Order: sequence, then C-alpha cells, then structure tokens
Amino acid sequence: MKMVAAALVAATFSVPAMAAGILDPVLGEPGDCYARAYDRAHLSRHPRQRVSTIALGYSEWQEPGYDITLDLSFTLRDGSVYSGLAYCREDLCALEGDGGYFNLLPRNDGLELSVVRFLELEGFDGFSGNLMDSDDQVFLIYPARPAACFAD
Repeated sequence: MKMVAAALVAATFSVPAMAAGILDPVLGEPGDCYARAYDRAHLSRHPRQRVSTIALGYSEWQEPGYDITLDLSFTLRDGSVYSGLAYCREDLCALEGDGGYFNLLPRNDGLELSVVRFLELEGFDGFSGNLMDSDDQVFLIYPARPAACFAD
C-alpha cells in the first residue's frame, strides 16, 4: 500500500516532460525559436503566398495536459501581424480560440509546419483569414535567434 501511495504522490507532483515525443530533438527548451523571412524572389515565384515572415517559438508558459505550448506568429505581405498560442500533442498543434490546426515535423535542419484544413490568427485589426485559402499551407522554418520569435 505504501508503494502505491508513493507512486501516486510522485505521479501527481512530477513535472511533465516538455516537448515530449518527436519534437524533443528540435524544441528542447523554452526560448527555442524557428523562423523564416521570405525574400522578394521567393514571393514573386509564389504570388498566392500571403505570409512574408513566420516564427514559431517554444513558449515559457506551458499548458498542463499538452506536450508543448508554442507561440506562432506571422506577417502578411501588407505588413499586418498575427499571433497566437498553439497547444501540441505529438506532432499535432491546436491554436487557441478555434484558430485551427497544424502538424509540425522535423525536417533536415529545420521544421515543416503544415496547415491542417484551417488556420487563422488574430491581429490588431481582425483576423488573418484562413491560410488554406492561399499558397500558405506548408512552411519550412529554421533555427533562429529568440528575438525572431519573442518580442522584448
């Protein structure tokens, strides 16, 4: 009985593993950041792409019950900025406020972020619109300085 009680106490008060699972090797601790800024040449080859910069950071604030909490932000070509928190289990991340879903997988020297049916974030003047309605469905993002993901 003492062993069962000790195991129950240990399970109740133990800290869950951060970034558990497939994201362990790439998003190991708060402050880790992946980002990409698309240059004019890329955007001219992809005229239906609306996102000009994208950033994904391992949030210092973690939501119980999830493997990892991430900060996602992007800027559209018109300069409008959108952001939100994503709660992830394994490789599937759900955005707060019914903002949609994305998969996140390690790829060579970065990450592949793939929109799942719907992804829309809130900004200062409204919502971004669904990224699935444009050429913004898969992003390859790479390690970056924390300043690219987190405002001071």
